Amino acid sequence: MKNVLKSNAAKLVGIFLIGIIAGWYLNNYYYIKFYEPSTYLQDLMEDQGSNLTRIDPVSCTASSQLNDYQSCERLYDLDSDGWEDNNQNCKDQWIELDLGKEYLVEFVVLQNYEYEGLFAQKDKIRDFDLVLSNGVVVSNTMVDSTDSQWFDIVENTSTIRMNIQSSWNTIGTETCHLQEFEIYGRSNS
Repeated sequence: MKNVLKSNAAKLVGIFLIGIIAGWYLNNYYYIKFYEPSTYLQDLMEDQGSNLTRIDPVSCTASSQLNDYQSCERLYDLDSDGWEDNNQNCKDQWIELDLGKEYLVEFVVLQNYEYEGLFAQKDKIRDFDLVLSNGVVVSNTMVDSTDSQWFDIVENTSTIRMNIQSSWNTIGTETCHLQEFEIYGRSNS
């Protein structure tokens, strides 16, 4: 009887250890596959036959900007400066990006300041609407985080206007910000 109990206990310990190792591996695989934007985008573009591309706007306008270094043009130049409003706390603020022609826009990637020091000093966008040239309005909420955030669109459009509805209302700040506004889609021509 003792040998049977020892044998069963050893099997349970073995299964438990295998479960822990498998869980650790799957958790790391999931994180790498789905939370690393550069890896995920690369895989997605390869899966789509390289038709999916990053779309760079030809111009942009904004309701306000702090200065030339924090203007809406800084949202798509892969620079860490980004856009900041002129001390409006995101209230009644908007950003409009002109794509130059119509694209099938699959999704956009938005990001607050990555650098924790700047992130803590600025107000962050919470609720917003993306208004497309075809009349479609896509409403979303950003998380109060330094991580890149993805929002599906899957619509044909030549412009994207972000109307900011609310902010996270960071105490002690007056300036709203956004570091990146990346657009991914396919050409219609």
